[in-house]
Amino acid sequence: MSMRRFFPCQTLPLALLAAFAGVFASTAVRAQDDRDYMRVIGRPEVLVYAADVATALNRAAHRKFPEIEQSSAEGARRTFCATLRDSPDLMIGPFAADLPVEKLCANGEPLLALPFGRQVFVLYTAPGAPHFTLTREQLFRAIARELPRGGENDAAEGGFMPNPNKRWRDISPDLPDVPIRVLGPPRRALQWLTLEDLLMLPACLALPPIAALARIDEQAAEQHCLARRVDQAMVYADGETYNANPAIIPQGNELAINERRAMQLMKDAVPQPLDGVSPDTDALDANRYPLERPILALVKVKRLDTIPNLRNFLTELMSPAAAGPKGYLVRNGMDMLPEATLRRSAFNIQFVRPSTADLSK
Repeated sequence: MSMRRFFPCQTLPLALLAAFAGVFASTAVRAQDDRDYMRVIGRPEVLVYAADVATALNRAAHRKFPEIEQSSAEGARRTFCATLRDSPDLMIGPFAADLPVEKLCANGEPLLALPFGRQVFVLYTAPGAPHFTLTREQLFRAIARELPRGGENDAAEGGFMPNPNKRWRDISPDLPDVPIRVLGPPRRALQWLTLEDLLMLPACLALPPIAALARIDEQAAEQHCLARRVDQAMVYADGETYNANPAIIPQGNELAINERRAMQLMKDAVPQPLDGVSPDTDALDANRYPLERPILALVKVKRLDTIPNLRNFLTELMSPAAAGPKGYLVRNGMDMLPEATLRRSAFNIQFVRPSTADLSK
């Protein structure tokens, strides 16, 4: 199991705390039977959606806000799966489409997985720019800060060098003979958590020297994999979306990578394939595009009828008003799932009961 980003649970960043002042309940430890609020835990890049839903419910009915806690993917899982009665009721995060929910917690806790959105990142260029047909490995070789010198065991022995690739043709003769210039999200933006999981780690750990190092020291291998270059080949954009600053719209030979919604806000942006798959609706709905994954709400079913507002919260989360085509979560940056999938999640949360058999499927 990956050892990456194992840090203790934290409160949300100060900027989000300011934006959602008063949203989070006291963190005083109480027994589950005494709680009159729900507990949510998850990855920081998606917990803003939980805060959005809590705000909407409070506005409509003055319901008590949940306690919202952020952690790494593994930290959230461990805390969520703890056998403590006061452990979180709900975990929200991006997960693989084939997540084995029944095996997520070793304690056999009945869980229900409810997809309500997805993360989608795309490569795109300006009109008239060269066409890029990249693999994830090629894109990694373009943006990595360092690469192994070569040979099966070099990386395991510390044989790394600064990224020598200056032009796309340096990576492969099939690529355009133009300088590498990739526009990405801000250096510390939460979007990089997803790009690390879907792009950098899979591409990097597939390289034989890195795989050899990982067998010796997995954490050291991942640290090398996650380091991004800081020279002129990589530009980190300021602002929440590329649309916010016309100066960073791809020009000439530049290639950009960001959330699909950011690309769609830009006039005439041209999406590019990755690993031979274009980010069109058919590919996304079939889970074939390499830079997408669903956002799930994982709920402990036995608590649906004991924790106040838990079912109401999930009903709102799956509603068209929140996750539909014109929903506030979609307006705030979440990529929408097919409406049939969203309806199925809404149906499940409406009718599931703690006595229901085989809840994990």
